[in-house]
Amino acid sequence: MIRNALLALALTVTTAACAEPFEVNKQYRVIEPAQATNVKPGQIEFIEFYSIGCPHCAEFEPYMQSWLKRKPANVRVTRVPATFSPFFKLLARAHYALEDLKASERAVPLLFDAIHVKRNPDLLRPLGEYNARVTANDPAGAAAAERQVLDTLTMFLARESGVDGKAFRNAWSSFSMNTRMAQADATFRKYGVRGVPAVAINGKYVTGPGQPLRIRDFDEMVKVMDHLIALESKPAK
Repeated sequence: MIRNALLALALTVTTAACAEPFEVNKQYRVIEPAQATNVKPGQIEFIEFYSIGCPHCAEFEPYMQSWLKRKPANVRVTRVPATFSPFFKLLARAHYALEDLKASERAVPLLFDAIHVKRNPDLLRPLGEYNARVTANDPAGAAAAERQVLDTLTMFLARESGVDGKAFRNAWSSFSMNTRMAQADATFRKYGVRGVPAVAINGKYVTGPGQPLRIRDFDEMVKVMDHLIALESKPAK
């Protein structure tokens, strides 16, 4: 009897050890159908869905920056900005302008800090006015507020991160901007992402607190990211 009990205990321990730490439709979901990736063979595509205007994305940013320093070398990271609303679309335009100038890596953390941590009134005032004019269905007022936002962002980015003001304005209003915004919107739809922050791993998995999934906190989200990357790193059987 003791031998049988020990055997049962050993099987229980083995089963627990072999069980995956995270479950589909709890901490992550499977993308159906899987999406084509834009990386080389042997690489893993990592997409972060986010918005500069999202306070939760600002909270996630330190976790993301820490993870980037230790991520596997074969993981290729792309950011796709949210376009859920006119406010998010406005800041998606800033994202792509900075990306065109190869300034997003240094400038986006500064914007997160200024908008969500320091609550810089010079930035919050025109952003709030733009949001109010859009909400009030005031196209002329929204257009004027957008110009104020662009002026303020241009001055802030030039001062804080050395972004060339003229180049930033040109990128903001470039011919390709609307196409890229439409592509961002389509990517969100294809991946079924309903909220930010969220991440997609290799066209197959999505995790994040707004999907809806049972993510306790951003520490757990990072662990799920690592788990899904490990799954994709296993040799094909």
